[in-house]
Amino acid sequence: MSKIYDIVCFSSQEFRRKDDLWTNKQHIMKRLAATNRVLFVNPLSCFSVRRCIRLKKPFPVLERDPENLWIFWSHRITSRRFARNWKIHKWFNTALLRRCIRKLHMRKNLVLWFYDPEMEYMPGKLGERLVVYDCVDIMSAFPRYGDPVLRAEFIEKEERLVRRSDLVFATTDAIYREKKVLNESTYLVPNVGDFEHFSAALSPDLKPAGEIARMKRPVIGFIGAVTDYKLDIPLLEAVAQMRPDWSLVLAGPVLKPCDRFGSSSLSERENVHVLGKVPYEKLPAYVKGFDVCIIPYALNDYTRGVFPIKFFEYMATGKPVVSTPLPSLLGYSPLVSFGKSPTEFIGAVEEALREEDESIVRKRIETARENTWPGRIRRIMGLIEQHWPNKQSASNQQGFG
Repeated sequence: MSKIYDIVCFSSQEFRRKDDLWTNKQHIMKRLAATNRVLFVNPLSCFSVRRCIRLKKPFPVLERDPENLWIFWSHRITSRRFARNWKIHKWFNTALLRRCIRKLHMRKNLVLWFYDPEMEYMPGKLGERLVVYDCVDIMSAFPRYGDPVLRAEFIEKEERLVRRSDLVFATTDAIYREKKVLNESTYLVPNVGDFEHFSAALSPDLKPAGEIARMKRPVIGFIGAVTDYKLDIPLLEAVAQMRPDWSLVLAGPVLKPCDRFGSSSLSERENVHVLGKVPYEKLPAYVKGFDVCIIPYALNDYTRGVFPIKFFEYMATGKPVVSTPLPSLLGYSPLVSFGKSPTEFIGAVEEALREEDESIVRKRIETARENTWPGRIRRIMGLIEQHWPNKQSASNQQGFG
């Protein structure tokens, strides 16, 4: 990168999540903050007394994070149901954000980087030179947009953002095809993994996590959030029932609402271990204790556009990987095996347990090494350089007026 950029990132998730799950937003912005100035805009939040006490401010707006970036706290001051008040709310947060941008002197090479289409009203209001939409999910398929009216409104907002963006990044082919119709400057940039972090599992000095090491073998493991809309709960139930001699591990928080999981038999079975939140720094030790790593995702409108970050994290350890046939992963066979029905999934796991080909292990590790966050950042920042305007854009000329 030849420039130092001032990046305002509009995220759909807080930078420091309570569940300790790292997503694209944290991985990318943390790394960009090492050489650029980054203001991470948390999504709309309610007033938090605990946060006020921690920051020693009655109305916290801006805070410095140890990861070398700044965090802006958006504040919800009214409900969306009241259209006139919602306009006041948007004006209020925009004014606060402008003030913070001035305070941080983020004016020269300003980039608005969107993950959250709900903030599509921001382009043109902050003096930016470039607008980027990094589309990592089919967000309209999230449970929060289950209401048809809300879903239609969200789709309209996202389409406006895509059309107004100078650059659109898509993590899967399904997303790429949809956005390319709306914006010619759309590029396929798949997800990657933290190779340096997870390849620590290859070191003989790293011992498997104690609770995994004490489990009955084989250990069939998953890391990540336990959710109804992502995980194929009936599939997991069937696997646990049909193979009671396997230890089935779900290492991650159970995110609410999770009614289907809650009403299932998974948490009651002796061979199923729901571990809850695991700190990110400890995940390599957990994966090291797995005999087979699994991605048991349901096949639905949401997952047709998913590229699981955990795929390359698993691959960095060299462990066998079994997944349901997600469109984004089909091209990686035979490094990953697939199973749709319980019988097919169990068959793929059993085949993985018999794996003895060291060349496949090496190929997994090498593939993970080729798909890292630094590589993805070089790709997207190269595209930003390529599309950087030579002259002041119309939005920049508008300034903060």
